Amino acid sequence: SVGGIAALLYGITRGGEHGWAEGITLGSFAIAAVLLPLFLRIQARGSDPLLPLGLFKNRDRFGSYSSILLLAFGPMGVFYLLTLHMQHVLAYSPIQTGLAWLPFGFGIILGAGLTTKLGDRLSPRALAVTGMLISSVSIYSLSLIGLNTSYALHIMPAIFGVAFGFGMGVVSLTLTAVRGVQAQEAGIASALLNASQQIGVAFGLAILSTIAISTTNFRMFNALQRLYESRESGDSVLLTSATDALVTGYGTALGAAALAIAFAALLAGMLIREKPSVKA
Repeated sequence: SVGGIAALLYGITRGGEHGWAEGITLGSFAIAAVLLPLFLRIQARGSDPLLPLGLFKNRDRFGSYSSILLLAFGPMGVFYLLTLHMQHVLAYSPIQTGLAWLPFGFGIILGAGLTTKLGDRLSPRALAVTGMLISSVSIYSLSLIGLNTSYALHIMPAIFGVAFGFGMGVVSLTLTAVRGVQAQEAGIASALLNASQQIGVAFGLAILSTIAISTTNFRMFNALQRLYESRESGDSVLLTSATDALVTGYGTALGAAALAIAFAALLAGMLIREKPSVKA
């Protein structure tokens, strides 16, 4: 499973940089296509499997695992892409960039806390879908930022919204993933939720960075280097073109992240049927 996922992620990352028909890229995909089905076959036939596939038969649990994979896909990729945008396009220093992300921490705390309080009144599905839609809309807002976008009026509220929705989604999906599991499978059910989240992070970074690089290179090859060259030489035309290429790449990738989380909300809405833990 580790080898198959690693090969798949490497193939995605390499394909964006060296081409999808390149030999190593195709070889990585081929390895993943062999190892991942082999892992599932072994787990299905084993008498004491590491991953009991029966866990996926529960509709709520399957919806939670699928949704959290896509939910983690988005915000963690946003961290990477927006940090690049801040430092390269907006010319933030590392300290300024770190401080700019402080609202994310507050959003996580408030989103998770609110979801915990509302868990006995509203269903996990309603909370999860609401949180993911908030996060999706906020990421889409970030995909529209440019060179002159206001931090206080646009970037900061969007960062807070991404985190707030993420906190709501994670807490809600955790409840549905582990509720009703037999005692002997509680550990693997929780571990599988964490694994799904971490795999989502890895896929998010690989896929979104590939989208950003491919889109940027389509507009201007090696745009980042040319951006810094234009700043040193004072070439305003090159500066505008390089900046536009980078902004388009980051924006396209962020738009893809917003779409992924919107799809996660759709999955949660269709699959999860868990009711509130206590009726109001």
